[in-house]
Amino acid sequence: MTVLLVRSELWPGESRLRSVPVEHVAKYFWGRQQVSDLIISSDSARVGHLHLQPTIRKEDGARILDYSGNLLLHLPGSRRQQRISWGGTATFNGELALSNLRVVVPVGESPLMKAEIVVTPSENVARYRLLNNDVELEHEDYALDESGLKKVLAQLELDPALYESVRGSATAPVVSARQSSLTTRQGRIETLLLSVKQGGQTLLEAHVNQLGQVLRVKTLVGYNMAPEELQP
Repeated sequence: MTVLLVRSELWPGESRLRSVPVEHVAKYFWGRQQVSDLIISSDSARVGHLHLQPTIRKEDGARILDYSGNLLLHLPGSRRQQRISWGGTATFNGELALSNLRVVVPVGESPLMKAEIVVTPSENVARYRLLNNDVELEHEDYALDESGLKKVLAQLELDPALYESVRGSATAPVVSARQSSLTTRQGRIETLLLSVKQGGQTLLEAHVNQLGQVLRVKTLVGYNMAPEELQP
């Protein structure tokens, strides 16, 4: 037992003694209902912002995550960077299964034009709508399966062979959590580290403190996030 305890302190990332249920992280995150405001950076440059607000719906206990943000990036066919903004809500049931996801993205120069996507796993459908001042201009439904993905690829004029490469490499992501810590200019902060892995690669790591606030996020695609006070 002493050997295991020493190993836990010297190599905490490799010790099962520090593992915790993912629900434990959710308990902090939704239980405290604290706002997380994160600066998004890439190669040490600030490129965006992410705002997270967890709440619990009184009527049925559903866990709600309101989010909004923006990101500076290169869009296909454009020579210069453009800032993309978004907002929406993710709803989870008591078992942390996603029951509804809503994403809203402004379109073009008009502040009244927006695209809305609502994903409902229980209905196996993603619904797309283009709205102008809340008046629907067009809509389309996509099944959450092979046919839906192929439909999206066709409408985006992407190579249908892309579906085969996606399907061939697709495995269910594995979400885990463990006790961890962050060393900052203010000192050491005890955290819970949430990890999302797929096919042996770590897609995302997020540190959550005991107040339920997200303190640091690292992603596979090179975007990192942290609040202003923890910026390097």
